[in-house]
Amino acid sequence: MTAARNLAPLLLAGWLAGCAAPLPAPREPLADADYHIFMGELALARGQNHVAVDEYRDAATRLADPAIARRGMMIAVHADDLAAARELVARWAELAPGDTELPRFRAMLALRAGESEEAYAHFLRMTAAPNPELVAANLQAVTGMLVGEENIWRAADLMARLAEARSQYAEAWHGAAMLALEADRPAAARQFATRALAIRPELEDLRFLQARAALLENPAATEAEKRRILAPFERYRHHSDNGLRYRFGGLLTLADFNEEADAVFADILLADPTQHDARMARALLAIDAGRLDDAETELHRLVINNARLQDALYYLGAVREASGDYEAAVQWYSRVAPEQQPQRWLLAQAAIARIILRQEGPEAAGAYFDELRKQWPEQAVLLTAHEASLLIAEGDPVFALTRIDDLAGRFDTAGRDLDWQIAVAAAESGRLEQAERSFRSLLERDPRHPMLQNALGYLFIEQPGREEEAEALLLDALQAAPANPAVLDSVGWLRAQQGRLEEARRLLEESWLRAPAPITGQHLLTTLYAIGDTASADALRQEVERKFPGLGLTTTDSR
Repeated sequence: MTAARNLAPLLLAGWLAGCAAPLPAPREPLADADYHIFMGELALARGQNHVAVDEYRDAATRLADPAIARRGMMIAVHADDLAAARELVARWAELAPGDTELPRFRAMLALRAGESEEAYAHFLRMTAAPNPELVAANLQAVTGMLVGEENIWRAADLMARLAEARSQYAEAWHGAAMLALEADRPAAARQFATRALAIRPELEDLRFLQARAALLENPAATEAEKRRILAPFERYRHHSDNGLRYRFGGLLTLADFNEEADAVFADILLADPTQHDARMARALLAIDAGRLDDAETELHRLVINNARLQDALYYLGAVREASGDYEAAVQWYSRVAPEQQPQRWLLAQAAIARIILRQEGPEAAGAYFDELRKQWPEQAVLLTAHEASLLIAEGDPVFALTRIDDLAGRFDTAGRDLDWQIAVAAAESGRLEQAERSFRSLLERDPRHPMLQNALGYLFIEQPGREEEAEALLLDALQAAPANPAVLDSVGWLRAQQGRLEEARRLLEESWLRAPAPITGQHLLTTLYAIGDTASADALRQEVERKFPGLGLTTTDSR
């Protein structure tokens, strides 16, 4: 008891001293990097990508952890926040300068910023490893990165340069060939594939690619010339390897031997009904041939098997729309899921809006797009671009501009897709000065983009005193994309305006063979009549009217 009495004053004093001392400061959540990571992940789960980027930027600043900076950079890329992505990759490099992944992502960000030389320097570092197998794998990785780039022409240029720098690797030339095909350069693609085969002659992938390039190089090739290109692959017509047979069917399709291609795909399905790509190929061939019932049968089988589902749903909508059953078409289009294939979903929504527009008018279609933007705000810009494109295609570019202006006050409409639609709508509306400003603004950001050069050059063709500007732009575009139908049409029409009619005819005929379009048909008809080849012009007129019924051709025989 005495001990307890003696300790009591000491315990009380200690307690009082504790009360007198300052209390610990309350923990501030915003000062805790873990809190920012948690909030970033929560924002991601809610689809608030830009909030997630800000949270990860804070976390990466507070934590010396390269993994956090890396994840933040990936989130910023997904959110299309290039400035934040570059800031985060710089933080990653500061924390882990020797990380072998860094050059890959720095190259990707440089590409997004249009900084080709910086991207190329990073690609060289990626492919400079002492291990040849690692170099080959990294060359394949570079190809995969470049295939997804928006400016595929710049990507093809970079891959061709890299192939020259790593010329001993078949993978480099293979990548260059693939990208050249994507960039409308079939002659270059064939040459690159040939160089790759000289290094690795056993690679059948390269032989298929070489054949594809050869078929695309000459759209006017005779049947005998096409058969010569296909001859080395005939052994796959009845091969036991369905993958090789499928690829042979693709070559037949490219050569316009569609009935033979369909028979190959049918044989594949007979041997193995689970070959769903072959079934989709049959469906698409049937749609192209106007055999809508056959297409629908194949597409329904895909839906039943839950295979290529989003594509099958979309094309079932297209079949029903082509058949005039618009209610069923809308039902099929509505089943395409945005989470599965966002681009296919956007096309499906545009198709529904097209049906609404034709049945109820542009205001009703606009209301439909408004509702979509409320439900999917992260897709607002792309939905607006699709709305503008639809209005332009349906002959109402002025309303397209009105809708864009109206939406600019309610959504962040900055973005390449919408800027392009503004420029096209202005051109179609006759607002040439506005169109020129818009196209020039786009070109300032991407000065070597042939589609932008083509658009601005075409705008100048019929403007007095601007022929030289048009020619400079269009010839640059043709050099970058020598097999692009739109560029061929523009240069052909320029030559027609200059009175160089035979050259115009050659270019316009090639454009028509590669991708028949109403405007090319009109340009070619005008040129043929000007030359005096009325027999060819009359035959073309019938072909244009068959392909595009209701077009209302205004070009007449000038005799």
